[in-house]
Amino acid sequence: MAVDNNVVLELGVTGLGIPAENLHVGPMHPEYAELPAQKHDPVAAKAMLDAAGHGETELELISIDRDWRIVATVAIGGQMRDAGFNIKRTIYPGSSFWNDWSKYPFSTTNWLHHKPGRTPAGLFRCWGWPTARARHGTNPGTPTLNSTPNSPKRRGLRMQTNIAP
Repeated sequence: MAVDNNVVLELGVTGLGIPAENLHVGPMHPEYAELPAQKHDPVAAKAMLDAAGHGETELELISIDRDWRIVATVAIGGQMRDAGFNIKRTIYPGSSFWNDWSKYPFSTTNWLHHKPGRTPAGLFRCWGWPTARARHGTNPGTPTLNSTPNSPKRRGLRMQTNIAP
């Protein structure tokens, strides 16, 4: 909500592509499920941060020092600062960034090399983030993303597991 993805697209890759939807998978994936558009509302984003008790918390935003990611991450950090977030920027060279990228609590990267949906969902489950099983209980008969090979059925489960503001 604090970041206008159209601005990030324009500054990061000169407008080539489509704005991010901040979901686990994009429109090119068979498991993609269209959800209502995210509203850009920096005031509401800051109010949510304050309500969560983190209005003054310093958030470290980490990126690699290469190509579009550094420019896009500067745009993200700048918009978050403009919204009132306390942002610290850390930039690592590629030789260091990729060694620990999965350990960074708040960083930018791309997921182009991952299988559609399944790999991110598996990572989220390992990290304790909500998945279909977590949202629907632990009944062994409850369908999960990894137990549902059919794309239309997976798309329906994806709608329930996408983290959309």
